[in-house]
Amino acid sequence: MDNLKTGLYQEYDFFNRLIIGQKFNKAGRSLTFSGLLHDGWDNDESDRKARNVYFEGANQRVENIDQRTTRSRQGTRWEAGLSFTEALGKKRNAGS
Repeated sequence: MDNLKTGLYQEYDFFNRLIIGQKFNKAGRSLTFSGLLHDGWDNDESDRKARNVYFEGANQRVENIDQRTTRSRQGTRWEAGLSFTEALGKKRNAGS
């Protein structure tokens, strides 16, 4: 065994985005609402076993690794936005 890694990875993600826009009778004027929701979790476990041999001149050094990693994450994120747009000037024709 020189290098061996095994693991169990579990993940759940729910992601939803909503955008609603409204244009008004005046040219260039609009109102937009946006929302975002993310909910998720991770549960990970992994094991790593490794044997590394380092050569330093005529000598060698051996390093043995026996490592276990666990990770747990749970979170909810949300965002909301509101945007109002108004034209700054009149639209000019290309021939003007």
